[in-house]
Amino acid sequence: MGLASIAAAGSGLLILFISSRFLEKADNAEFIVFWSLLFGLFGVLTGIQTEVTRSVHMSKDAGSSPTPHKHPRVLTAAAAFGISLSLLVGGTSFLWGSSVLGKGWQQLVAFIIIGAILFSVGTGLNGVLSGSELWKPYSLMVAGESILRLILAALAAVLVSGVVGLAAGAAFGSLAWVFLAILSPSIRRAFSVRADVPFKQLLIQMGHSCMATGSSAALVVGFPVLVRLTSTDAVFHQAAPFLMAVTLTRAPLMIPLGTYQSVAVKHFLRRRHEGIRAVIPLGGIILGVGVIGGLLAWLIGPLLMVLLFGAGYHVDGPVLGGLTFAASLLALVTITGSLCLALHLHRPFSIGWLTGTVLAILVLLLPLPLEPRALGALTAGPLLGVVIHVWAVLQSGSKHVPVTSPVVATDLEGS
Repeated sequence: MGLASIAAAGSGLLILFISSRFLEKADNAEFIVFWSLLFGLFGVLTGIQTEVTRSVHMSKDAGSSPTPHKHPRVLTAAAAFGISLSLLVGGTSFLWGSSVLGKGWQQLVAFIIIGAILFSVGTGLNGVLSGSELWKPYSLMVAGESILRLILAALAAVLVSGVVGLAAGAAFGSLAWVFLAILSPSIRRAFSVRADVPFKQLLIQMGHSCMATGSSAALVVGFPVLVRLTSTDAVFHQAAPFLMAVTLTRAPLMIPLGTYQSVAVKHFLRRRHEGIRAVIPLGGIILGVGVIGGLLAWLIGPLLMVLLFGAGYHVDGPVLGGLTFAASLLALVTITGSLCLALHLHRPFSIGWLTGTVLAILVLLLPLPLEPRALGALTAGPLLGVVIHVWAVLQSGSKHVPVTSPVVATDLEGS
């Protein structure tokens, strides 16, 4: 798992390094927006994984035989949800495509749709594997997708000039699960696992989970899109250094945490009786890392930015330190959200993320320079989300996490 999270974080950083070297600054700002939109949609779809993890775990806990007529294969629901969301994105793209993605937006939207459909199946597989505690194939899935995406992006940068080539490489990295399913019996068997609830209820719960992870993605990887929508063209086209800094300060904490989120859900499922106490040790570690990381970013961050990306990518130390600490708040609200999900508090889970994102957007709309309004948005939004999640857990009293039906997942343990 640790190696997989390193591969995920490292591949993303290397792709952004490649884009900064092969693209002009204005083109790189365009690519960063595509990247953030693609991974923002991936972030929405990651809600499938967290809900499938919960569903498969609860099915195994119930200890009865599956009922095929009442309970769907989880990957059927995952694919249906992913296709529906992707078609919605494509169908509305004429309203926002040009303003968000610029010239050539039609090709970029096509890449986003294809990548998202492929990703919805892959993240569903990850949910089955993590819910079944098959961590080796799960890690292989995470690392395999990241490595394939890096290889394709590197080839595209060399062979195809401009944003389109890099965008294609980034999107088609989601094909990795196809090759891994051919090679791994464990992954192939995951296609037969069934949920603990009927199809309609599973889709509704996926919707709650995806609403929350989508709000998370808007603040984690989709933030450059929000900056573009709330800034003038003149401000945005000079924003590549700051947008790169936002991405880099999130990656060291948020990408590994994304890899481990299914582990966190499983962790809290086993400790449902502890309520809010279950999150305190992890929360303390995250905030401690945020403080130490913020100080280091303040001191050495500006030098690293210039060394990695060139003199045109200088960002002041206080800004880098503030962004790094803000990333720890995003990690904290991710953890409190995982606790809500484990306690079956789907509605507060999504409300916390949604209200936090709305507050962040409102702060971005303030008549201030880019850096202070962005820092304010990335701090205030997650803090509000944490407050709502903690309040909901305290109100629930941890009195329940119902097993909604006596269904078990197909046994994968022999793999």
